[in-house]
Amino acid sequence: MSHYRFRKGYMLQGRDLSQLPDRAGLFPFGPIFAFVLCLLITLGQNYQAFLQDRIDWYGAAATYLGIPLFLLIWLGYRLERKSRLVPYRQMDFSETND
Repeated sequence: MSHYRFRKGYMLQGRDLSQLPDRAGLFPFGPIFAFVLCLLITLGQNYQAFLQDRIDWYGAAATYLGIPLFLLIWLGYRLERKSRLVPYRQMDFSETND
């Protein structure tokens, strides 16, 4: 998601892609494909727990517990830091030499 948003904001501001040190040749297909593939793999884990006569709730919980846990940690971080998604036109691509 970060690569997709960076590149889209960079292009919307009229910047030259040849100035980037590393250029992804499959943009925008590459990041979108990677996101969809990761989503399918994550959701496809232990799908057998739902196909039996009785749902294996223990197996499903053990498999998918990481998803709400990740979302909870991510949301807590965003709330604590008061972070937000920066609109494409407001992204700052100025170079700093710290």
